[in-house]
Amino acid sequence: MKRVMKLVILLCGLTVLLAACGGKTETPLSMSDKVSSTDLSAEKAGDAEFGMTEKELVDKLGKPERAMNDGRTFLLMYESYQYTTLDSKVLAYSLGPKSATAKGVKLGDTKEQVLGLYGDAYYTLGESIGYIDKTKQLSLDFKLKDDKVVAINLASLKLYE
Repeated sequence: MKRVMKLVILLCGLTVLLAACGGKTETPLSMSDKVSSTDLSAEKAGDAEFGMTEKELVDKLGKPERAMNDGRTFLLMYESYQYTTLDSKVLAYSLGPKSATAKGVKLGDTKEQVLGLYGDAYYTLGESIGYIDKTKQLSLDFKLKDDKVVAINLASLKLYE
């Protein structure tokens, strides 16, 4: 089960990585005008912060368990969080199986639980629902399968520019 969860998290991290590479698909940035703003200022990725460099991240957290790149974006994987960088700056992260959002949503929770905690001002992209903080320029995305959360990603909207 632990291996399956790591694979799901890896695939979701790769999805964020690929979305950052451009293309004409809809992204959280393109959905920003279609939903009301949700305050996501309490969301944190452990000791990491958006905008810190890859070097600062590694200096703070140690060597990642795994790293992947496509030349411009990197995915740095740790047990609790997987960080996506663009141009060497941390701009997104995915939560691991033992982590939860600021409001307590974790992998395996239901869509109903997410809506109960984060509200109805969400967008839908494929099998995901998400929230936009227009002030902080963040998106919080919950990938669902059979109405259960299988991945959670928080990203700076800069990742999708």
